[in-house]
Amino acid sequence: MTGPVNVLCVLLPLRIVSVLNLREHWAKRGARASLHRTTAKMAMRQACRVPPQGDMTITLTRIAPRKMDRQENLPAGFKAVVDGVADWLGIDDGDERLTFAYAQRTGKPKEYAAEVVVEWAA
Repeated sequence: MTGPVNVLCVLLPLRIVSVLNLREHWAKRGARASLHRTTAKMAMRQACRVPPQGDMTITLTRIAPRKMDRQENLPAGFKAVVDGVADWLGIDDGDERLTFAYAQRTGKPKEYAAEVVVEWAA
């Protein structure tokens, strides 16, 4: 993006886990995915009632005491959050206008959150 950029930053009270390495009951996994998706959609809607249009870069940052593998596990852990953000935007998460980036930073002990930063041209 060139020129002026609008930025929306929302902090979600979620614990992003490495779902690829978990061995858990399908109902527990589904409940967590539903919670993450709904929380992301509602928090984004509360922060910005009218979603932006056009090309967007969405950076998802995991905040936790320890880091996880960023190649496969980080994007997989954010899948339900991505779906929630796409629900808020009213478009498919595979839309060409969306570019997703993943990051992580170390938080304090027992601190877990997910930060969503949406950037789009003014």
